Amino acid sequence: IRADYGQLPDLSTVDFSTDVLFTWNGTTSGVRVPNADWIPADREGLTFADATSAVFAYDIDWAKIDVATFSWQKVLGGEGGHGVLILGPRAVERLETHTPAWPLPKVFRLMAKGDR
Repeated sequence: IRADYGQLPDLSTVDFSTDVLFTWNGTTSGVRVPNADWIPADREGLTFADATSAVFAYDIDWAKIDVATFSWQKVLGGEGGHGVLILGPRAVERLETHTPAWPLPKVFRLMAKGDR
């Protein structure tokens, strides 16, 4: 989906049969999604939200976000270099049931072989 700089794309055209990655609030362009109403509850894919500048500033409907990331240095003025990854139940289920077709470096593995 495309939109001009500083404009929000037409969110009604998002294909939720696949995973969807988006930034909740773009501080450079001033664009933000108004809420999570555009995300269907019965979606097939997972939703991944970069919520760095939104997590403490906006009311986020966490039931619609499967994976969220943020770092507190931007939001709370804390020390840099720390990040937070929030995994919802649908994301945890994917981790527990999906085996990638290619090997992952150990640093990226959240599940050990046989762990369920």
